[in-house]
Amino acid sequence: MSRRPQSTGRNSFIVMFFTLVSRILGVIRIRVFASVFGAGSLADAINFSFNIPNNLRKIFSEGALASAIVPGFSRIKEDRQRMQELFSSLLTAQLLIGVVLIGFSVAVRYPFVNLLSGFSDPEQTETAASLLPYFNVFFVFILIAAFFSAVLQSLSAFLVQSLAPLFFSIAEIASLVFLAARYGAYAMAYGAMAGGFLQTAVTAAAVLSKGLKLRLSFHFDSEDFCEVIRRWLPAVVTSSLAVVSTQVAFSIASSLGQGAVSAFSNSLVFWQTPYGIFFTAVGTVYMPLMSVARGRELADTYSTGLKRLLCYLLPSAVFMIFFRRDIVAVVLMTGRFTLDNSLMTASVLGVFLGGMTVVAFYSFTQKLCYCLNMQKTVLFTGIVVCGTDIALSVGLTAAGMGVSALALANTVAYLTGLVVLLVSLKSSLSGFDVPDFLRYSARVVVAVLPLVLVCSVIRFLLPDYWTTGSNMANLLTLGGITAGSVALVLLSYRLFRIKLF
Repeated sequence: MSRRPQSTGRNSFIVMFFTLVSRILGVIRIRVFASVFGAGSLADAINFSFNIPNNLRKIFSEGALASAIVPGFSRIKEDRQRMQELFSSLLTAQLLIGVVLIGFSVAVRYPFVNLLSGFSDPEQTETAASLLPYFNVFFVFILIAAFFSAVLQSLSAFLVQSLAPLFFSIAEIASLVFLAARYGAYAMAYGAMAGGFLQTAVTAAAVLSKGLKLRLSFHFDSEDFCEVIRRWLPAVVTSSLAVVSTQVAFSIASSLGQGAVSAFSNSLVFWQTPYGIFFTAVGTVYMPLMSVARGRELADTYSTGLKRLLCYLLPSAVFMIFFRRDIVAVVLMTGRFTLDNSLMTASVLGVFLGGMTVVAFYSFTQKLCYCLNMQKTVLFTGIVVCGTDIALSVGLTAAGMGVSALALANTVAYLTGLVVLLVSLKSSLSGFDVPDFLRYSARVVVAVLPLVLVCSVIRFLLPDYWTTGSNMANLLTLGGITAGSVALVLLSYRLFRIKLF
């Protein structure tokens, strides 16, 4: 076996393992949050306020930043002087962006929250606006941490960037457990700031270990810097469109009655648990490979990435659709989080899960377009996705479908975007082996059928134990079902010769 497949599989496992731990901690975090604040007006206000800087993070960092930095650094990583100069210039730019955005959002936080929310209760608006400056400090830390992580990704250093998000969840959980009784909603803000600082510190240490120095540079006219910015700006606009549609969804949810914002927010956390684990692993490891590949090698790398996503996400979606109410109730139904809150969250989650693989395929294809310097195509597609999402969200909720309509609109929008991207990539992927991909997909579907059958039988025979909420007996029951389902999928994949790495 060649060295590259071995390292790719190892790196994928590293990213997947630590992302799994991070997502588990994320689920624990929302459980603690639900126990302390429930899913009422206060929880809605906190979730709404936190979502604003969280969306800014999605715009200026994460995927947008990686899509520009990974190809840029991958090509010059052998020239340490150029890397240091580019690193210093980008670090300076990130700090300037963070300071400007924080100053602006702090100055206009009250009208900003009033503009974006549909809250009718003045206390909710007051709470959301008061928390926003603290959450914006968290945003600056995460902005810099995301930059460091993208640099590490381009250097094929995946361990620390996968480990760093754990510190944020740990800090949040600790603050909710030990500070909520004294500081109330502000405990969430204090934990976010502490977690963001720790995540930045860990990634900064890893960057220093690679020989790069944390120094500022205002040389914004270098060729390497301009090339990254040319890639980054369209990605920022595209990410902004995705955030706009998400913010519109939150705004619509805030007008759908008490608990709707929390149901939408919590369902996203559950949906992003399997999605984040598997898409992060595949996207993080395969993007540097696609950045330097061309021709048939590029088509094969892209195809392999899609295959990995399908074999991970399809059984995950099937299992969670069958047991979505169990998962939500066992994790969240404690303290102030009621059965009605669980049912609302589970209904939204079920719709999100139906489109999970579609969203992953779209996002992975988007990464391919960035590697091919097709920013205009990605931007146009982002406009189509955003417009479709907003139009459907407004139309379906007006038709009385409730908060679940927001998840359905999201799925249809991303399916539309995937089709547009694939049509645009037709010439670039001329070496893509369609029959081979379809045969593989059919094998995965058939291999997952035993899981569908077993889940159907369990769902029919097992009483609704989950209605009693979060307790050890229910946790063990769900854990046993989960372990058995994982074992069944692994056995079935082995029989059908489907490799996970």
